[in-house]
Amino acid sequence: MNDLRFLVLGALLLLFLVLAGQCRTDHPSSASDYLNLEPGVAYVGMETCRSCHPNVYQSFIQTGMGRSFGPGNRQKSAATTEAHALVYDEQKNFYYHPFFRDSQLYILEFRLENGDTVHRRLERVDYIVGSGQHTNSHIVDFGGYIYQAPITFYTQDGRWDLAPGFQDGGNLRFSR
Repeated sequence: MNDLRFLVLGALLLLFLVLAGQCRTDHPSSASDYLNLEPGVAYVGMETCRSCHPNVYQSFIQTGMGRSFGPGNRQKSAATTEAHALVYDEQKNFYYHPFFRDSQLYILEFRLENGDTVHRRLERVDYIVGSGQHTNSHIVDFGGYIYQAPITFYTQDGRWDLAPGFQDGGNLRFSR
């Protein structure tokens, strides 16, 4: 009787395993719903979309987000750069003077000791971030690596000052 019981239990277990194995199905991985995940896909820019979606394009470029990144030139900048546009970092003892040469924005970093200039660094602003509704922050490009410049133009206040995170001793100059 025990042998018959083991035989029946063994047969039931085998039947269960066969049936369980049949229930398992391998689903081939489906293609992604998103077309931009392939390794060869690259950014094409919003101009590419313009021909098929002119109404969306026109609407987008009017928004702050649509105007939030561009070249470091006078046309993109909301900033004023009068002679008095000077930012002083008390913690690090650096001065920053933004100015345009032709239409390109530059930032001059310098340090004074007893009225003499003991340090001078001139950097070209390659990109401006921000629509100008609130701020313009400035980006420099060093060999394909981009860094935030230490000063920002606060549009609503109409003034230059240290960029967020650069105040209170956090000024990493042109290396952040």
